[in-house]
Amino acid sequence: MNQPLNSSLQITGASLIGGPLAGFYLLHKNFKVLGQLSSAKLSLYLGFICTFLVVLVVTFAPENFNGIVFAGIYCGLIRMYAEKTQGEYYSKHIENEGVKASQWQWFLTGIVSMLIFFIVAFVVVFLLMSFAPDILPEHWYE
Repeated sequence: MNQPLNSSLQITGASLIGGPLAGFYLLHKNFKVLGQLSSAKLSLYLGFICTFLVVLVVTFAPENFNGIVFAGIYCGLIRMYAEKTQGEYYSKHIENEGVKASQWQWFLTGIVSMLIFFIVAFVVVFLLMSFAPDILPEHWYE
């Protein structure tokens, strides 16, 4: 069975659009295709943990926080992780005329993940503003 794999560039693109959850979800799918089920499970856990950490960083960041640099850093780290864990397998897959994953797949995964991220971030900020307003930075109330 020749199932498609996502390249590290597709994983990075999904991470850039939809945050760490999107990138780690595509890593999860690749690990499942490769039969590495424990790594697939780990990648989902990492995706949820990293997404939660990004929500916290963005919530408590100072007003002049440079989000583009932050996104570039986590995308670079996810790409390095993808290359290290799946780069060789992906190259062999393509050499053996394996199927590449659709470009639409990573893009739509990123869009769905972005929507999930915004919903989670909104809920976290709403709950903090309602129950612990002293925790949030002052610029949230200006």
